[in-house]
Amino acid sequence: PCLMFNKLESLNLKENKIKKMNNYFNFEGKNNSLKTLNISFNELDEFPKGLKNLRGLEKLNLQSNQLFGKIVPEFYKCSNLV
Repeated sequence: PCLMFNKLESLNLKENKIKKMNNYFNFEGKNNSLKTLNISFNELDEFPKGLKNLRGLEKLNLQSNQLFGKIVPEFYKCSNLV
């Protein structure tokens, strides 16, 4: 089951022991309303691919995960990130 958020502007998933985001969160399509996403202090080991679709994203916190590998090139299209 995927969760879809069409009008959500801020999502705090800090300290939830999340290992994979792609299985549960659908960031595909026209979800441009999300401006702030905090997924810090989890157990992510790969960059969530669906984040590249969040073109309206302004703040992203990935602190203290176990990320390795490359950031998906399309992610650089999220030009609103500060």
